Amino acid sequence: MQNFHRSFATPSHMVDKGEQS
Repeated sequence: MQNFHRSFATPSHMVDKGEQS
């Protein structure tokens, strides 16, 4: 599951939005 989350949150903008949201 961690691998999937890491791959999904690859982009910086996506990570910021997903992590902050």
